[in-house]
Amino acid sequence: MKKAVLLFISLVAFMVNTYAEEVTMPTEDKKEVSLVNCLSATNSWYEVDGKVKRIRLLAFDSEDGEISKEIDEYACSLLKEAKKIEIEYDIKALKKDKYNRELAWVYVDGKLLQDILIKKGYGQVNYVTSDYKYLTNLCDSQKEALTSKLGIWNYPNIKEKYCKSGIDINNTEQNQTENTIKIKSFDQRTLHYLLFINSGIVLLSILLIKLKRG
Repeated sequence: MKKAVLLFISLVAFMVNTYAEEVTMPTEDKKEVSLVNCLSATNSWYEVDGKVKRIRLLAFDSEDGEISKEIDEYACSLLKEAKKIEIEYDIKALKKDKYNRELAWVYVDGKLLQDILIKKGYGQVNYVTSDYKYLTNLCDSQKEALTSKLGIWNYPNIKEKYCKSGIDINNTEQNQTENTIKIKSFDQRTLHYLLFINSGIVLLSILLIKLKRG
């Protein structure tokens, strides 16, 4: 009887341990890498564990626009000048995208590159398919950049793709158009006013001439 009880307890303990191993999420640690070639702000080539891999910044979108070159040059300069570059895979994200690029958080000298760029208005949080590790912090940084109208937040028709900052983004292009319309409207009113004054002066001159002749 005792043997049967002990056997049952052992079986239950084994099942519990097995289940715990199955449901426990694996952890991902930072891994030091070497930059091979910086392609752009969003993706570059790195040497990882002796293999060269193309890695894209996870949950980041630099947005195409007039400062795209500035963004790429800044990001690449950070990577090229960094004393230490690390990557971290997010356990809740896909390992690769449809272009076979690995998706990861990238650190330059201990600072998250995505956060550095977003704080400067050099990109925004996007391409999110799950509850990634640093989304809350990144959205806070994005709100600061948006409030200060930094970088991409001056683009016409720009919208937040993931974060919901609750800040009204004025359309710069639309504002410029509205200002142009107001100026044109003002110019037209001024022209009409000048024409009216000029007509009055002409009529007054004709009247004075007639009075002198009479």
